[in-house]
Amino acid sequence: MKTRYRLDGPAGAPVVVMAHALGATLELWDAQAAALAGRYRVLRYDVRGHGGSEVPPGPYTLEQMAGDLRELLDALGIADVHFVGLSMGGLIGMTFALAHPGRVRSLVLCDTTACYGPAVTPMWDDRLRVAETRGMTQELIDKTMAIWFTPEFHATHKSIVDGVSAMLRATDPRGYVAAIRAIGWVDLRDRLGAPADDPPRHAVVCACGEARVALAVDHVDGLGTIEAAPGNATLPGVPRLARAGDRFAVILAPGDLFGAAEQALLAAERVA
Repeated sequence: MKTRYRLDGPAGAPVVVMAHALGATLELWDAQAAALAGRYRVLRYDVRGHGGSEVPPGPYTLEQMAGDLRELLDALGIADVHFVGLSMGGLIGMTFALAHPGRVRSLVLCDTTACYGPAVTPMWDDRLRVAETRGMTQELIDKTMAIWFTPEFHATHKSIVDGVSAMLRATDPRGYVAAIRAIGWVDLRDRLGAPADDPPRHAVVCACGEARVALAVDHVDGLGTIEAAPGNATLPGVPRLARAGDRFAVILAPGDLFGAAEQALLAAERVA
């Protein structure tokens, strides 16, 4: 599997892996990588079927996607990482942590879910139909941007929205379709609730805007405590960053909430 990646930051620093959302590329994290690279070795990569990475025949699975990350880390000689994942990237991070818990120092799970559920099936069916028959159309892109960003964010951060739209437009529809089949009907809730033999050593942080299903943890000792919380519910003791109405702007807006997520990474590093 040929994977396009980029490394920034000082050699020998703790490694932060950043995994993007469906239809995006590693450039989604440009601003955040710049903010983190003074302290961390930041590894960004294009998920299979996206950007400059290989587009193998689909459908894909989350296990394949997590395996791609393992192969990349092995090739780069990286033993363990802090992981930051947005939407699809969060699902990859959870799957990777379940398969390789000793290699995960912390998880920051951003606007993601362990299970989309049947209510979202019509959206996936529509995206598959359009991408398979007509490619990455403007209609598909507009519908996606309407879900990812609020009208207010569109108006005040047009350049960010336009940049993300361009990523989606340039995505190979074969890879897009294959990735939807990996994430659209997955349900990790039972696996996340099972005790882990070798759990991640420290924090799981969830940064969520209007996520349909926000992940939550009762304490930060390992994946065995992860639960699915509907909507924007907050469980007691959950290290969760949220602001209603933000959607993906919770990560892509300048400053504010992602700075708090960075602080979670710093806290996990101090106690690792």
